[in-house]
Amino acid sequence: MAGWAFGSCIWLTPGCVLLDDRLNFHLNIVNDLKLAGGSSWLIGGSVRDELLGLSSKDLDTEIYGLTQDKILSVLEKYGDVQCEGEDFGVYILTTPAGSFDFSLPRTEVKKGPGHQGFSVKLNPLLSHEQACMRRDFTINAIFKDPISGEFKDPLNGRNDLDNKILRAAGPGFNEDPLRVLRGFQFAGRFGLTADEGTLKQCRLMYAESQTLSTERCWLEWKKWGERSQKPSAGLLFLKQAGWLECWPALADLVGVPQDENWHPEGDVWVHTLHVTDEVAKIANREGLESEERLILVLAGICHDLGKPVTTQMHEGRWRSRGHDREGVVIAQEWLTQIGCPVKYQERIVPLVKEHLFYGNSNPSEAAVRRLARRLAPASVRMLCYLMEADVLGRPPRQRVLPASIGQVKALGEQLEVINEAPFPILKGRHLIEKGWKPGPDFKRILDLAFEAQLDGAFDSETAAVQWLNTVDIGLPEDGKKPRSGKKENK
Repeated sequence: MAGWAFGSCIWLTPGCVLLDDRLNFHLNIVNDLKLAGGSSWLIGGSVRDELLGLSSKDLDTEIYGLTQDKILSVLEKYGDVQCEGEDFGVYILTTPAGSFDFSLPRTEVKKGPGHQGFSVKLNPLLSHEQACMRRDFTINAIFKDPISGEFKDPLNGRNDLDNKILRAAGPGFNEDPLRVLRGFQFAGRFGLTADEGTLKQCRLMYAESQTLSTERCWLEWKKWGERSQKPSAGLLFLKQAGWLECWPALADLVGVPQDENWHPEGDVWVHTLHVTDEVAKIANREGLESEERLILVLAGICHDLGKPVTTQMHEGRWRSRGHDREGVVIAQEWLTQIGCPVKYQERIVPLVKEHLFYGNSNPSEAAVRRLARRLAPASVRMLCYLMEADVLGRPPRQRVLPASIGQVKALGEQLEVINEAPFPILKGRHLIEKGWKPGPDFKRILDLAFEAQLDGAFDSETAAVQWLNTVDIGLPEDGKKPRSGKKENK
């Protein structure tokens, strides 16, 4: 995967430029900016990730002491420069070594609702302390001189990183409602807990939550799903910040009781928190890439969305009969609300619908083949991961998986349906080769053949043709009514 990391040269940029080349290219630019009378500081995610020992693809640089015209004259020597709105003083430099973001320090004044209602004033002579105050969190307000390696940390962000604290950078934090969702995904990615002052500022912004576009919200949910190491920390942040009500399907999980024998961990909300953390661990273990990881984490948060509408006391025990089926529509609605693309929904919703399949002891080959078909375009492999997380997300119960999950996985691999649904072996061309003319009966015959294939009647083209010769299906040309496809009694 494209990226980079401080102190290493094994990562490649999108243009296949080695990290050392990319960093040297960046150093040449900042040295030229220094010769022109300016000073350049890395800021934001790249510095934060370095301190956490993580890789980062970004090199965001803030330039002090130079006018916009002087900055442009230097940057244009290295590649194509695009200005992201002159009032914002952000320049995107595209070079053979990749793209780099450069900006001027600025102050911002709230002028209207939402996260874009700001008046910006550029000031190349602003102090680092003043510049930090417009940033979202202290962990993103740490500066590093790319030439000397010196750090400047006016807001003690390094201390917050060490103590896993998510703290607002300044009193203007509550002017931008998008920062709540940024805090949500940062909390999940890095396992952070917000301090009470930050949570209070988030609560003040709840009324502005409706000003955020679905598209912009989805970007934060996507980052949370793709990158979180502890997804539950992000969800807890939303609840503590008073924003969980933005998504009623999630808020409804809080307080829904469960049978203590099966769920000693607590209510459905608590169970969901544990499950999302378990799927993140499984994603790490299995080396899942961003898209699969996202799908699995979202399936974890969706899997029990049907419980609030199905949970009832039955014979002295809390039961949620049919919550897997009822959760399908609720999951679809919630995924649509957060802006999740349909291509992901199509792989998440079948996992929700089938997440109780492990309750089938000793599943047959036919059952697993049919499961794979129902899941498509999701897969048996991903369902096994979700079922594992569902079982393990119930502390303090023993972390022991039911044998059925292992059986489903083994059969899926054996039958070669672990990653995709079985495809029909018998096709129209086989019927044509027998001299039959295409017509309405073709679909009926091919459907019967596929059902027989799923039951294990054949597993190759040769066997499929032989099967066709041994069943009474009503030939298209014999004028008989369609029959069941049962074997003839000879």
